[in-house]
Amino acid sequence: MDSVVNYLEEVVTLDNINTVLFNSNLYFVNYICLGLFVSGLFSFISLLFINAPYGRYAQKRSKGWGPLIPVKYVWLGWVIMEAPSSLFMIGNWIIATFINPQEQTTYLANRIMIVLFLIHYINRAFVYPLRIKPRSPMIFSIPIMAFLFCALNGYIQGKSVCFHLGPQLWERTFLLEKGANIIEFDMAHLYSYLDLLRFCIGVFLFLFGFIANMHSDEILRNLRKQSTSKDGKTDYKIPYGGMFRFVSAGNYAGEIIEWFGWFVACGFGNQVDFGLLFSSITSFDLSLLYNILIGSLVLAPFTFSCFTFFNIGPRGAAHHKWYLEKFREEYPKLNRKAVIPFIW
Repeated sequence: MDSVVNYLEEVVTLDNINTVLFNSNLYFVNYICLGLFVSGLFSFISLLFINAPYGRYAQKRSKGWGPLIPVKYVWLGWVIMEAPSSLFMIGNWIIATFINPQEQTTYLANRIMIVLFLIHYINRAFVYPLRIKPRSPMIFSIPIMAFLFCALNGYIQGKSVCFHLGPQLWERTFLLEKGANIIEFDMAHLYSYLDLLRFCIGVFLFLFGFIANMHSDEILRNLRKQSTSKDGKTDYKIPYGGMFRFVSAGNYAGEIIEWFGWFVACGFGNQVDFGLLFSSITSFDLSLLYNILIGSLVLAPFTFSCFTFFNIGPRGAAHHKWYLEKFREEYPKLNRKAVIPFIW
């Protein structure tokens, strides 16, 4: 065990980390990623004990968080806090395509990821707010903080996909190299097929999570219509169907899966050398394994996936606790987890 620790101390040095993270044209993006990861981890720990004051927790915990946005203007708060992500992605794409042309915007994988990102955030910023019927006011500080995150996140995701990511190994082998034969089967092609499988799994997870998130939102919307009385009072009900079969926060579970898929599809998109990867694993070469994984990692998707879990994971746990307390006899019989099916 001591030899492994000593080996890791030699490999994971401050100089190595600094070289990988910051000695590149993405050093500013990587600093933002580091800041978001640390702040997200801090939020995760904090939110395990404190519920963010919006939604069902707004009324009880609004003191000290600033003024309230009236219910009829809550939709505007959603637009303000979600719109920057799509706008920054579009801005990066325009710059990388027309103003300072980059080859990254010509790659098929990158174009797919840009479209998926925009589908989510255009829906979240400009469609979802017009469909919700909020029952509680929104704390003014919530959209302000979310606006800052979405602006930073939209910038780093757009910068990574439009200026840095790719070409992915499968695309370089099958689409970019002239004369490449997709039918030909050798070890080099096997690794390319594995890389294509990784990308397809990531896209599938993204689409599955996106659909699960939207379906869960629809279930909650319909439930609100049924649970709001004529005098405006709320009588909460238990949601059923879709991801709610497995977890108390089906919409959050869908979003966590969605952005984990985003990370799988493009987070290791910088030409992973599967030959060296397998060699490092079979030979227990930790130095080589570390350099391959960190060298191929695109930090922005990884950071976003982690930040999503850090922020809505604890809120899903709070929802689970709330349901257990409100429906003490009925809810435990459903055997649901909080936010991650079968796990948490």
